[in-house]
Formats: sequence, C-alpha cells, structure tokens
Amino acid sequence: MAGEKKQSRGGRQVVAESPDLGEYVLLPIDEVLDDPANENVHTEEQIELLRASIRLYGQQEPVIIDRNRVIIAHHGVKLAMKLEGRTHVECRYSDLKGADRAGYRIAANATGRLSFFDDVKLRSNVAGIREEKGDEFHPELLGMGGEQFGALMSGANWGGPTKDQNSIGDYDPNAETYLIKIPNVTAEHKDDVLARIRAALEGTGYEAAAY
Repeated sequence: MAGEKKQSRGGRQVVAESPDLGEYVLLPIDEVLDDPANENVHTEEQIELLRASIRLYGQQEPVIIDRNRVIIAHHGVKLAMKLEGRTHVECRYSDLKGADRAGYRIAANATGRLSFFDDVKLRSNVAGIREEKGDEFHPELLGMGGEQFGALMSGANWGGPTKDQNSIGDYDPNAETYLIKIPNVTAEHKDDVLARIRAALEGTGYEAAAY
C-alpha cells in the first residue's frame, strides 16, 4: 500500500481509493452505486431514524461494495448519508459473487428482523441513557420513534419494529402460518404465555412459536 494516504476513522485505518479486499475506503457518495436487484424496501420512517443516527453517532457501519462500487449490502446507510448531505461514504470491498452475493444480501436483511429486545434490560438501559443525557435526550438517540418509545416506557411490550409477517416462515411450506398478536406480554411472562398456548394446542397437531 506504499504511496497511499491513510487516515484514522474510529480506530480503523481508511485507505482512500483502495481496491484491496477488506479495506475500509472513503469514496465519493455519488460513485457508490445502488444494486437494482436489491429486494429490501426501506421505509421513510427507517431512513429518518438512520439519518438521526448518522447525525448523532456518525457513520458506524460501512457499506459493502463490489469492485465496481455497486452496493452488496447496507443500501439504507448510503441513502441516509446522501439525504444528510454527506459527500463521501465509508465502504468495504467484498468479492462475493452470484448466489453467494445475493444470499449474503438477503441474509443481512433477514437476520436482523428475527431478533427482539429483553424489555426489562431495555428499559433499564434506556433509563440510564436518559439520565446521563438529561435535556439532550430524545428517542432518536435509540433509533425509536415517539410512539415506540412511549410504548416501551409505559410498560407495554415492544420487541422492536413491527415484524413483517412474510418474513416468518411456515412450519409446513404447503400450509399457512396463522399469526396471533397478544398485547402487553412482558419479557418476564412471555415463556409462561407460550407454554400455556402450547398446552392448549396439545393433541391438535398444531404448533406455536414466539417471535
């Protein structure tokens, strides 16, 4: 890498204009291209929260690109950066191709939708953040809208953004999964509620799972 100018960003070495695999590079945002095959749809609410996160914390997640500077993953980060008026975006090169490239893009989007918060720990952590930030506190610090934050602090169960029902697979691909929403179930009692539902379904041939 002789002759290339390096600078430090967040403890990482950024090599400007480097094509080397795995390097973090700072590129003009208009030279980073969207992939027309990307199947992930970014809502206006999500982009607004991403923009807020960028304003508060800077860009902490690199955009994954190929050698032609076409995005493989994290299209939303680039979009939010552009809307924030940023002229450059931090990227990382990857040589994933074909089915591996498409599979990683889908996996990067799908896996995050399957996680949920432990509400007891979440409320405790949020209380600590709010105390430390004082008058500077705003739900955007947490990547939440006002409604989500209100539900969390009122004691209602909130497991993150509303889950896309199409992202929850059927037990039997030839059947359908019937989704039932049970409001106000706390993290402390969710296992007990699921056990009661499973007991009620025992012997029927049906199964139940929590997401």
